[in-house]
Amino acid sequence: MGGQVAVGRFALLIGTNAYADPAYPQLWSPVDDVRRLAAVLRDPDLGGFEVTSCVDRPASEVRYEVAGIAADKRAEDTVLVYISGPRAARP
Repeated sequence: MGGQVAVGRFALLIGTNAYADPAYPQLWSPVDDVRRLAAVLRDPDLGGFEVTSCVDRPASEVRYEVAGIAADKRAEDTVLVYISGPRAARP
């Protein structure tokens, strides 16, 4: 490769179906969204990403993963953060 540096592709996928707050109903698709997207992103012919998934994890663990996703990355790398959960209702 004569001096070329491999470019990294990293993804953090977050999906939560259940919330402690009763204002948010039980959801069914966010975790499935994360699993399906992870499969596509990991496929070397489609995405070629190194994928970390946070599924139904406590907020403290998700914050830890978010803080760490960009650590030690270079400007040439691609970092994708995807969140699937309830949408906010407009007043």
